[in-house]
Amino acid sequence: QDERTSHIPIILLTAFSSHETKIEGLMEGADVYLTKPFSIVELRVRISNLLQNRQRLKETFLRQMLVEPGRLDSQSQNVNEEFLNRVIETVEKHLSDNKFNAEKLSREIGMSRMQLYRKIRGVTNLTVHEFIRTIRLKKAAQLLQQKRMTITEVAYEVGFNDLTYFARCFRKQYDKSPSEFISG
Repeated sequence: QDERTSHIPIILLTAFSSHETKIEGLMEGADVYLTKPFSIVELRVRISNLLQNRQRLKETFLRQMLVEPGRLDSQSQNVNEEFLNRVIETVEKHLSDNKFNAEKLSREIGMSRMQLYRKIRGVTNLTVHEFIRTIRLKKAAQLLQQKRMTITEVAYEVGFNDLTYFARCFRKQYDKSPSEFISG
């Protein structure tokens, strides 16, 4: 599967109805295989189910990114999880670089900015900028919990050079200021 498009659901509507062609279509990556003639009601239900499943997956990825450190944890890595883990590792490698942005990330990943934007948005519902900021803030929360660095040191360590902006972003993500977060 192509990681640039793996987040897009595939529905095959075909006249081929043999068991073998159905299996082949599903093995090639189709999410749904419907043969003609097909029921519009069934198509709508399957589309609705696909979209609900994708939304739940986005929410799971986002929850893991906000709460859990490091790589996304999953028993069965799929293409989207592998892609996100690669992006997370790349962002973490450049965490203290306050000039690291979507342009630099797209070059490191080997995708155009638009492909990266569509992929990140499709999998997480975040823009690339929001995604990078989320990873920075998650690392900041980890460092603050360790209580080995000051808030200022943590902010600079994760790529924020404006402490007011850091505090505002931190509060927005964790519903607490960095100092409230430290004190529990």
